[in-house]
Amino acid sequence: MQLLRQYWKQGIAVFVLMVGSWAFIEVGGGAVAKFGEWRRGKVELSELKWFFFIGVLMLVAVIYLLTTANGIL
Repeated sequence: MQLLRQYWKQGIAVFVLMVGSWAFIEVGGGAVAKFGEWRRGKVELSELKWFFFIGVLMLVAVIYLLTTANGIL
């Protein structure tokens, strides 16, 4: 039974890493797209700055929440 519990915890840890990786990919892809729009002149620099700021805050929140959730299990 103990072995099954350890496998469960490791599975959850892998899932947490996958969710964190997905968040990085999504925010990074959005940042690249927003930067491309800024280079073409479709958005202003202030929008680009806010996008990066909110993206960083989201990543910090996701990392904190996933680390906390993994520690609880």
